[in-house]
Amino acid sequence: MRLYLVPSRSLPPVWHIAAAPAPGVHKVNERNRSVAIVAGLLFVVYTLGWFVNWLARHHHNRQVAVGIAEIVLIGLIVAIAMFRWSSRLPMVELMPRLVVAVAIGCAASALISPFAGGSYPFKAGAGDFFLKIWIFLGASLVGMAVGYVAAVAVGRDYRAGVLARMEHRSSARAAAAESRGSRPKQKQSGGSKPKQSGGRPKSGSRR
Repeated sequence: MRLYLVPSRSLPPVWHIAAAPAPGVHKVNERNRSVAIVAGLLFVVYTLGWFVNWLARHHHNRQVAVGIAEIVLIGLIVAIAMFRWSSRLPMVELMPRLVVAVAIGCAASALISPFAGGSYPFKAGAGDFFLKIWIFLGASLVGMAVGYVAAVAVGRDYRAGVLARMEHRSSARAAAAESRGSRPKQKQSGGSKPKQSGGRPKSGSRR
């Protein structure tokens, strides 16, 4: 007994099936990309702060100003991410994503960024190292709060979007039901025509 493989035109080729992405892959890639962008921006800002402080190492006032600007930029980045993501994602999905981005950016900034300023992580001791981490996380928490409050105040949070979509659907259904109800009335009013008598007119006199 022999078996023969006959190509079928109705089925796609094997390599098309293997190359087809699984459902949800695009969402995972988009989620990872957004997390990487936020973490990368935090790392770049912190690294630039270390580098500018190294350039202004002989000017204490400039170093203080650079440190304050660095903290403000970190909080601003997190606030913008919170504001943008809160309109598309519920808090259950948003907070883990943002926490992961902040954690990756904080770890990379604490361990790698000091080399941009001619230093290393534990040069000033463990206390100074963990103090910088707490300042980073504090600025991120303030940014989360500011971004969420701004989204709620403007009405761009996920809950407001869901309520707006539900209201739009209900109004559309009500309009459709009203239009359906008005159609039979129009048919009834337009369908009734005056009846015409088919008989001949009677003559009063016969010849």
